Amino acid sequence: SSLSLGGSGQWRNLAIFALAALSLLLLVTGAGDFLQTLPFQIAGLLAVGDGIQCLIRKRRHAVDYALLLVQTLMATLLILRIPILPVIMGGTTPFIDWTQSQILGQTLTAWALVGPASVVLLIAKVVGGMMAAYRSRAECDDLTGLLNRSAFEQAAHGAGCGTLILCDIDHFKRINDRYGHPVGDLVIRHMAAILATGPGFAARVGGEEFALFMSGASIAEAMQSANAIRRSFQDGIVDHIAPAHAPTASFGVAAITVGGTLADAFAHADAALYDAKREGRNRVALYRLAKNAPRRSVLKAAA
Repeated sequence: SSLSLGGSGQWRNLAIFALAALSLLLLVTGAGDFLQTLPFQIAGLLAVGDGIQCLIRKRRHAVDYALLLVQTLMATLLILRIPILPVIMGGTTPFIDWTQSQILGQTLTAWALVGPASVVLLIAKVVGGMMAAYRSRAECDDLTGLLNRSAFEQAAHGAGCGTLILCDIDHFKRINDRYGHPVGDLVIRHMAAILATGPGFAARVGGEEFALFMSGASIAEAMQSANAIRRSFQDGIVDHIAPAHAPTASFGVAAITVGGTLADAFAHADAALYDAKREGRNRVALYRLAKNAPRRSVLKAAA
């Protein structure tokens, strides 16, 4: 269970090992049948209990609930088997006067129902986890953990109206040339960490370019968020970069309204981002389409 569900600590593994070793020691020393098997049974309960604890803490899907039920049944069977295991192994116990064949018949029937169900559910759990991990890798950027552009566009298409913020790290090539690509990667991760904790959902859509979608947000809210991200990025500390070379970023903001498309919003936000860079960088620019005119009007928020 620990292998599939995530173990709960080294202490439990050590306890299971110690109990199994104690059971072997009691066997060698010729202890009674009940004493010989008791530590081994407790070790089995600890292993199953570990799985139950992890499922209670992490269950999310129907498979998890079904597996929790089956693991609980297994724990119950193990508890019930403690006083009768010596008989199953051909010995005696003072707790019951059933014969070995009677006990074997009952326990085999119970395990025939619970055992295969547990195996099938564990396989389903492992396969489901592998598929989820593969899907996550397919949707996420490897360097930052943010969504990639394709996954971002899929999520934004189903999110309705809102605002799109495009962000580009200023003079990023200079950072790579001056400090090297590993430090450049630190700068990218720094921006990604700020975006990941902000409103909406974010993506890395280019080498040093990012996108943030805020569903249902007003232009004022988007401008405020973009400026907060800009300040946090500028004021943050990146290892190996001198304060005089602290990286900055420029932002373009555009609204996605009823009838508008995400492609239009990307084009508008990109145009605003270009204006922010043209006006000196380290600022936020808003795309605004003027009424009764097929041209754009851009408002800029200075650094």
